[in-house]
Amino acid sequence: MGLATLPQRSVGHRQDLLYTAKSCQVLVSCSRNSCRACVLAEIGHKHRRSQMSSSQVIKLNVGGKYFTTTRSTLCKFSDSMLARMFSDSGDLAPAHQDNHGRFFIDRNGSRFATILAFLREEAVLVPSSVKERAALSAEASYYQVLRLIVWMLGTYSFTN
Repeated sequence: MGLATLPQRSVGHRQDLLYTAKSCQVLVSCSRNSCRACVLAEIGHKHRRSQMSSSQVIKLNVGGKYFTTTRSTLCKFSDSMLARMFSDSGDLAPAHQDNHGRFFIDRNGSRFATILAFLREEAVLVPSSVKERAALSAEASYYQVLRLIVWMLGTYSFTN
């Protein structure tokens, strides 16, 4: 799933990789749907996610840069990876939390700042350098914020 290094713990029927965030444990890989520990882990994950309100403040640590935003901003485009991580109906576990409770994403923090600005405003200052535009496009693709890529194509040609 591309999450950060995950601790190994013995759960249920075998050793499985777990994602741990405060009191919630989410099973990352399990070959048995009927395993009681696996079912409880999934219930805990859904319970924690359902406790988030749309106006809830979310603290992020992206590549060592700290961001504070709301859940509704991260979920602005339902087809994005961020919405899949933080929405009630999301099918992707939120990122691992650091020691200060910030959700950690191991990506470029400077480029994420531009992506977050786009989520807030639906417009950003596009870098003039072809190399930087390509790098921003790659980050937008990673986060699946396809509207940013389309917006960039309408603002600048990648071959300028």
